[in-house]
Amino acid sequence: MNLKKNSLFTLLALICWLFASAAKPETDSIPIIRKLVTTNIPADEKLRFLNKLCANYWTVDPDTALLFGWQGLPLLKEKVSAKNAGLLHFVLGMAWENKGNSDSTLWYLNKAKDILQECKDKKFYFRAIEQIGSLYRINGNYDTAIVMMNQALAYFRSTKNDYQIMSTLFNIGSVYLEKNRFNKALEYYLASAKYDSVLKDTTALATHYLGIGNIYSSLGNLFTPFNKERAREYYSLSRRYYLDAGRFFMKTSYTTGLCFTSMGMLSSYVNSGMLKQADSLLVADAGCLNYGDSRVRVGFKISQAQLFLAKGRKPEALAMFQNIAASKSDILILPEFNEALLSLAGLLMEKGYSDSAWRMAERSLNWARKRSVYPLAATAAGMMAGWYEHDGNLAKALALTREAEMYNDSILAEIGKEIFDETEMKFKNQLLQAKVVRLEDEQKIQQFRNLVIAMAAAIAGLILVLVISWLIARSRKALRKQREAEHQWHLAEKEKELTESAMGNLNMAMQLKEQELLYHTLQNADLSVLNRSIREKLMDFQLRFQKKRDQEAFSNVLGEIHRDTRHDPLGEFEVVFRQMHGDFYEKLLTACPDLSKAELQVCALLRLNLSSKDIARLLSLTVASVDVTRSHIRKKLNLDQNQNLSACLMKL
Repeated sequence: MNLKKNSLFTLLALICWLFASAAKPETDSIPIIRKLVTTNIPADEKLRFLNKLCANYWTVDPDTALLFGWQGLPLLKEKVSAKNAGLLHFVLGMAWENKGNSDSTLWYLNKAKDILQECKDKKFYFRAIEQIGSLYRINGNYDTAIVMMNQALAYFRSTKNDYQIMSTLFNIGSVYLEKNRFNKALEYYLASAKYDSVLKDTTALATHYLGIGNIYSSLGNLFTPFNKERAREYYSLSRRYYLDAGRFFMKTSYTTGLCFTSMGMLSSYVNSGMLKQADSLLVADAGCLNYGDSRVRVGFKISQAQLFLAKGRKPEALAMFQNIAASKSDILILPEFNEALLSLAGLLMEKGYSDSAWRMAERSLNWARKRSVYPLAATAAGMMAGWYEHDGNLAKALALTREAEMYNDSILAEIGKEIFDETEMKFKNQLLQAKVVRLEDEQKIQQFRNLVIAMAAAIAGLILVLVISWLIARSRKALRKQREAEHQWHLAEKEKELTESAMGNLNMAMQLKEQELLYHTLQNADLSVLNRSIREKLMDFQLRFQKKRDQEAFSNVLGEIHRDTRHDPLGEFEVVFRQMHGDFYEKLLTACPDLSKAELQVCALLRLNLSSKDIARLLSLTVASVDVTRSHIRKKLNLDQNQNLSACLMKL
């Protein structure tokens, strides 16, 4: 029967393991950590927990992340590790990045980089390098961004950190996308997407779909002047990927990703002339117009202004573009921002504000020239060439027209139609491969499920047989075990009663013995004091005897009294006390080896609950001296003021 019982438990454990392996549940430790940071724990440990909380919230709720990060800043004045200090600056930088504040982000990440380099934490040092490179990308410093990201990529590859490899590849692809190097951007996006099947990260998958949508949207923008039909096809493809990205972002509740996706979708609708759909999207995602990330806010406003312009509502478009231009100090520099300035310049020129129009157009053109953003540079040069021609300055008009043609030629030369076809073919192949991988994964999952179901059914049948056998055997033993248990219970109750009675008698005898010991000790002490007093008083009478014989007899009597006076009343007390409490001194010396002999005697008397007055009486001391000794004992035992010394000694 024991063998059957062991087999039953083994099978139950196997089932639990199978379902646990399939489910892979995760424990959410965040609520526990939030409670821990409110308790009195070491500063370094609290800082580590605050870093974790800030990292947990920096994408979904940057404001909450910043609140936790700011709680960690005062801890830097205390004794904390350099690694935790560096990580605090890193997570605060990431929280500010999701808030869209580039200056704060760059300050915290540079600080984190310096601290992490000093404490030789390479992992987060290169993560900071990657994020700083991403900031340079957003600000248009593409060459610097690529150099920094490639440094980080080389380290992540050396440590085989798949997640960081994926992230860095995607960021490098985004740099090439903003440089209009679509084929290069695709190369990095595809390399990054290969890790989706390894990491099973929904947010990363959504981000890859968003990146692909951005490539198709950018191709649509690029083809609009040359082939409008082709441009519409690319815009249609971009919306398909935006829809998939939004669906995956919604699963993870990643608001920033959702708003970036909606921003791309809105731009695609406006550029495709789908104005009703653009209006509906603006109503549905109105919250993104006031989102914390300035890039999202400005992106939506730019698309909304373009929508007004497409509808012929120029005054509203002008007001919106002016609002965008006024917010320049609050946002990150993007190509879209300079495109908006160029649109604003055109509207201002129509209104007769030629000076402001020229300044904005020149700024957009110079920005595009510096960063080799050819589509924007071609548009700006063409617009300004028309203005010069209208003013009669044909030489400058001709020069700008040639410059615009040069940019258009560069676009067609570098990323001509054959590259676009190759790009589209690569995407289609990638989609086909992804579908095949998904089908294979689904088949494997279904096979695993079928195997689990079959095993579960077989195990369930075997368990049922074993359970029935076990229940029958259990029912036969139940009555016998019950009777044995009742008998043992009665015996235990009787033994308990006898033990309690014996312990009560023993305690009573011990207390009587202690009282008797104290009585005799005090009596002997009083007698010794009395004898000493009598001897001192009789000493003066010795010389009054005239006969020598009487003097000797009197001297013998004084000697006997003196011997009684020299008798130590605590000698017998020590002997009897050690018999009653043999291990008291050993335990006391173990707890505090520095106690003197006199302090040990006082401890023994306190163990018997004697007052300071009685102790002084026994030891022939003043009460004040006894109180001083008690104070020394308390200090050596490290007792608080609210702890009773006698009670603590009695526990020994």
